[in-house]
Amino acid sequence: FVRRFEEEAAAVAQLRHPNLIQVFDFTNDDDTYYIVFEFVPGETLQDRLQRLHESGRQMNIEDTVNIITQSADALDYAHQKGLVHRDIKPANIMINMQSDPIIMDFGIAKIMGGTQHTATGAVLGTARYMSPEQIKGEKIDPRTDIYSLGVTLFEMLGGRPHFDAISAMSLMMMHMSDPVPDLRDLRADVHPGLIAVINKAMAKDPDERYQSAAEFAAD
Repeated sequence: FVRRFEEEAAAVAQLRHPNLIQVFDFTNDDDTYYIVFEFVPGETLQDRLQRLHESGRQMNIEDTVNIITQSADALDYAHQKGLVHRDIKPANIMINMQSDPIIMDFGIAKIMGGTQHTATGAVLGTARYMSPEQIKGEKIDPRTDIYSLGVTLFEMLGGRPHFDAISAMSLMMMHMSDPVPDLRDLRADVHPGLIAVINKAMAKDPDERYQSAAEFAAD
């Protein structure tokens, strides 16, 4: 664990991108190992979506596209450095005071558990955004982050996650076999081109997805 912590924290500390949280230091106090991140004033994307939902509102489409485009750009930068986030979800995206997204917890999923996620161990919050290949315990590459960002985009526009269930196992089965619901059933003002972007990002077969986050951002 300590070796993985030090290797991953050192790799993340080298990242320099305006939409990635900055790592200032990583060290230990006896048996407590910790990372020092920059402080980002604002709220998580999850908190913002919750607030909008509670007031019966939906996220502005232009704001959504800006947040997702910047997030994809940040992921592409990290992917080019050989790093995959593995746990992209609204709770791991801060929205700062300038309304820009800051991706947090890079490397944490790897430090805490390597590549394996067991059906019993995956919590509901993470299972909502997991790629089919993650669920199957297959090799993880940048396309898994693209899938999770696609799920996040669907939720931002639709006002709710594309799949919901009372158990993590049920959610995982849906990711693996159920088609992506038609976003127009939840929101009529979404451009068909944007729906096509979501469906491509969330293809079950990684080969049918965007092959880079830059390609996703450009579309």
